[in-house]
Amino acid sequence: MIGVDGTTSFANAPRKKSMKARNSVDRLLFFCCFLAGVFSLLPSIQIVHAAKPGHLRCEWKPMPVGVDSESPRLSWRSGIKQQAAYQIQVASSLDNLNRGNADLWDSGKINQATSVCIPFAGNPLRSREICHWQVRVWQEAESEPGSWSEPSTWEMGLLKPSDWQAEWIKPDSPTPVRDDSVLKQWYEMSSFADPAKPKLKAKNAKRLQNVVPATRFRKPFTVTKPVERARLYSAAAGYLELGLDGKPVSPRIMNPAQTDFDKRILYDVDVLDQRLYQGDHVLTAHLGQGFYGQNVGFGTKFDYGDPQMLLQLEITYDDGTVDVVTTDETWQARPSEVIKNNVYAGEVVDGRRVKDATESLQASLT
Repeated sequence: MIGVDGTTSFANAPRKKSMKARNSVDRLLFFCCFLAGVFSLLPSIQIVHAAKPGHLRCEWKPMPVGVDSESPRLSWRSGIKQQAAYQIQVASSLDNLNRGNADLWDSGKINQATSVCIPFAGNPLRSREICHWQVRVWQEAESEPGSWSEPSTWEMGLLKPSDWQAEWIKPDSPTPVRDDSVLKQWYEMSSFADPAKPKLKAKNAKRLQNVVPATRFRKPFTVTKPVERARLYSAAAGYLELGLDGKPVSPRIMNPAQTDFDKRILYDVDVLDQRLYQGDHVLTAHLGQGFYGQNVGFGTKFDYGDPQMLLQLEITYDDGTVDVVTTDETWQARPSEVIKNNVYAGEVVDGRRVKDATESLQASLT
């Protein structure tokens, strides 16, 4: 039934199909070659991108405040296979850093693979100084460095004793709370002695009776202008919790940590830029025995004396002027509702005294 036309048509059909298939194959091969070329470029693209350091740290922290080492250690990460060299720049302002004016330190190219704890080796640093820094690295076998990292900062703490204007303050001879039905049970549980040794148990119970309450301090102050920067420097011989306008300054507890108090006491720095506005404010402190005033466990061997604290709030206004609020004789003090506190014996809180303490402090303001 197939005629001449049909035969011709039939014979031509496979030829057209073959041409289409060949064209499809050619296009597929071209596309594959194109992808292969693109993927062959990806390693070099990744190397250039990864050569930009990140995760910048100063003394193991990102953008720390209160660095008290005069030669802080700098660290970073780079996603390259092998670092061959690095360069660090440190400037006194971000503008200087962006312009390449590393007025505090320019390490130049250092042919080392180290990227952890590189000590600052530039100009002497000043208390409270904010340092802006960046780093770039060279990959092994590459003559050109990678991109500079994003800028980071660290802020110096108070480096000299003369930087402190504040005075150490403590409560005036607080009276121990001894006679209380709840305390009798606490004495029994916390006297650190075998019931078979009644004399030792009685001796320890007497020590517990002499533990004085913690102290709550309060200082009203006024912010008179828009605030650019505010730093609260604090130290304590004992445990210290700070508050501003009824809210905690930080989540720290059982702070500062134990040290050899004859040689050093640790201090903290809190950033309060966003919490201070024009108007009236109240700075509060809750001071307990901590390890400094610990005189129950191990007898009085490790008793350094009565707890004390040192606070200095520095407020820098937009116009460059500075106000300083410090601990001195003008602070108000009141025995706390924590009537007993000791790092080994625990603490006793008398909830009935919370309202009394609050009302007493408010009354002293009028």
